[in-house]
Amino acid sequence: MQDKNAAVPLPPSEKTIRAMIKAVVPPLALIAFNIDAEGQVAFSGLMSTRDDLMRAVVTVGNIAGVSYVSFDNVTVLLKTPATSVIHVVGDNERLWQIARECRLSVQEIVDANKGIISDPDRVPSGLTIFLPIAPEGE
Repeated sequence: MQDKNAAVPLPPSEKTIRAMIKAVVPPLALIAFNIDAEGQVAFSGLMSTRDDLMRAVVTVGNIAGVSYVSFDNVTVLLKTPATSVIHVVGDNERLWQIARECRLSVQEIVDANKGIISDPDRVPSGLTIFLPIAPEGE
């Protein structure tokens, strides 16, 4: 049974979201966002690559208080191949298990998730992370 008095995280401030986006999005991106009282974030504008867009969406989506992220109104300028896929960490799933299943090293996953994974030994379930993939032909 859920505790009726449990605190529900408040939506983050625009300043918090702007700082997180600035940390992961290239400076040439022309991206804007709106956040409503329920913590739903809607991106709009131009992004250079799909990977840049996904990094912004995942980073903001992992902020406490964000309930949903929409990017329907974003145009990706360069149609480059993806360099990563998105993975949501499952209950009791550990980074070393994910690395082994994907034939990656833990360090490769940590490097692909700068600003998302702060402690490789304590990755919470529900966290959305990137798993690097090799370009075609490698």
